[in-house]
Amino acid sequence: MAYRVFFEEAINPFCLLDGEGRVVDWNHKAEKVFGFSRQEVVGKLDPTFPDAQTYHDFLQEVKEKGKTVRTFTLLTRDGKELDIEVTAVYRNGEYFLMKRDLTPQRYAYLEKMKALGELAAGIAHQLNSPLNAILLITEVMEADLQDHPSLEDLKMIRRQALHMKSVIEKILNYVRVHEVKEPCCLALIARDIADLYRKSLDQHRIVFHIESSGPDPCADCTFIGDRSGIEQVIMNLVSNAVDAMPEGGKIEIRCGREGDHVVLRVKDEGVGIPPENLRRIFQPFFTTKGSKGTGLGLAIVERIVENHGGRIEVHSEVGEGTEFVVRFPLHQEANHD
Repeated sequence: MAYRVFFEEAINPFCLLDGEGRVVDWNHKAEKVFGFSRQEVVGKLDPTFPDAQTYHDFLQEVKEKGKTVRTFTLLTRDGKELDIEVTAVYRNGEYFLMKRDLTPQRYAYLEKMKALGELAAGIAHQLNSPLNAILLITEVMEADLQDHPSLEDLKMIRRQALHMKSVIEKILNYVRVHEVKEPCCLALIARDIADLYRKSLDQHRIVFHIESSGPDPCADCTFIGDRSGIEQVIMNLVSNAVDAMPEGGKIEIRCGREGDHVVLRVKDEGVGIPPENLRRIFQPFFTTKGSKGTGLGLAIVERIVENHGGRIEVHSEVGEGTEFVVRFPLHQEANHD
């Protein structure tokens, strides 16, 4: 009786699943948040998950670990997408799921990041003019002072100015809207980037594996988007994977169609991301790389993905590796906010 009262009166959606993932029980809050009545879902697979493969993989992970906390983009009955933190426990052949709606916090976060990005862009534009002047003057002075003892100091000034210019360009990339305009095949773009990185990957003893569903790599991996933006997404994710494996390892890229989305998965065997950092990695200027990182790479990735109407998720275990999952809708209007 006490369990029943707690289950029905809980402030978060709860559901109980059998060992095959079929719904056994579904509380009032789940009905209210997702729009599915208990009668509709009992005996069926949880309808809020976007595709069967994601659902199956998640339950398998829960079964192996006993308890897992993951964030997903789940669907309501009318197709609305919600950012949901799912806490799942596997006991005695059953799954117990609690779902916490993070959507309000997500919108507040996006507004904050938008304001921060606009502020940073304004500052970046103001810095560009004097920085370009510094680069021009040092270039002229280097040519005139080839044998001067201050030549090395000038070269150092120029290197630092170029570094600042690179940071400013990343800031501007964060707020720049990428125009959605052409067919993009994720498999072919990934292969082009693999070729670009080949020498660096070999030096780091890293194996690169690309997998797409079906014999035609573009049949299920193509959507309308901005190719340069998609290239930047994959390059940033691959670069992060390389940095996470200083002793070498394997980077696996998989792409294919899942429901109404084209999905890109980039998985590494690196050091993993501590839980306290997982919620911060997409924040501008957050970095764990010290002076080697600007903290803008993943913020730019998230921005580009969202401009395509997509979503990005990250799953990581310390010491085991990290997987980024990017979902692009097959048909969408670009987000120009």
